[in-house]
Amino acid sequence: MKKIYFLLFLVTFQLTYSQDITFTGDITVTTQAEIDALAEQYTHITGRLDILGGGGDISDLSKFSNLKDLGRRLLIQDCPLITDLTGFGALETIGSLDANEELVVRRMDGLTTLNGLQALTSVGRRVGIRQNSVLTTLEGLNNLVSIGENKINIGDAACGGDAAMSNPLLADFCALQGLVSAVGVAALEAGGSCIDNATAFNPSFTDISIGTCSSVFTGDITVATQAEVDAIPIQYTHITGRLNILAGDISDLSKFSNLRDIGRRLLIQDSPNITDMTGFSSLEAIGSLDANEELVVRRMDGLTTLNG
Repeated sequence: MKKIYFLLFLVTFQLTYSQDITFTGDITVTTQAEIDALAEQYTHITGRLDILGGGGDISDLSKFSNLKDLGRRLLIQDCPLITDLTGFGALETIGSLDANEELVVRRMDGLTTLNGLQALTSVGRRVGIRQNSVLTTLEGLNNLVSIGENKINIGDAACGGDAAMSNPLLADFCALQGLVSAVGVAALEAGGSCIDNATAFNPSFTDISIGTCSSVFTGDITVATQAEVDAIPIQYTHITGRLNILAGDISDLSKFSNLRDIGRRLLIQDSPNITDMTGFSSLEAIGSLDANEELVVRRMDGLTTLNG
């Protein structure tokens, strides 16, 4: 019986450790065929992993689904067919303190989320997320709590306000709350970190620490006075529910000047001091097909035009 238990233990041990496959050196891929041709699903890469699409056909990152750590850099760029990073679901660490030990995601024109990086807790030197034209959320970085140089740059890495470096649709930074809590605002700023996204919503690390981390309002907003409009904490870019502007002394709608879409209804009524709709100059969409997804403007006795 003892011999059987020993054999079972040995088989289990061998199965567990035979799954650890290390690639020594760097891997660079530029096509899906090159990814598919990798000999193994490596658990460790001692050097860099550079995924350089060049605008090509890379769409499936599942070859990296067993990868647990990278010795140096993870660079992902110019892969327009990739919409998320679910192929990296096992990745826990990227490098230690070295000039090239970093996470860089840039020029990914199909990427809407960083979802898939939830296992990542540590990056050796720095993180850069920039020039991703449709990225809306940093979801995926939720468990990142350590960066060697305390340096993370969202947008312009030089913190110089270069709009060409920004992620123009990025609205949700809440995934950084764990990092800000673990490292601290002062340490991040001293390390050269910044959010310089050249967009309507560009929170500071202090904002993120207190929960002002998303320009998406979940639910309905109803206002009946100018004071209630002015008291809205930020200029939201998205409202998932209804926006009801009802009566009172409301005359200034500029609080909504960054609003791009409303999930359901926009209702504006009984506000005689409003003469036009210039406060909604960024509004592109109101809902989809639903009984309550509509635009209603009524009983507006001062309104002369829908301009705006």
